[in-house]
Amino acid sequence: MRALMEFLFKVLLVLFLTSGTLLVFGQILGILLQKGDLMMASTNLFKNPTLVLSACFSLVGFSLHYIPDKKDTSFSEHTSASAGDSVK
Repeated sequence: MRALMEFLFKVLLVLFLTSGTLLVFGQILGILLQKGDLMMASTNLFKNPTLVLSACFSLVGFSLHYIPDKKDTSFSEHTSASAGDSVK
């Protein structure tokens, strides 16, 4: 399950960054060419997908924090030092 979530996170992150980059470059191109319609078209085309992708990859990343690694499933093997042990 964790491997699938990590793969999904990576794919969504790349899609989000690509969409955001296209949004910004479209707006920059509109500024350089002094075409307001190009700026608006870039915003209308890429704004909503960028926002949705950012929300999706954020939720997947947040949920990955709560899915334990296979090596961390047993906490009884780990001995924890108390605060007094480090002072001695």
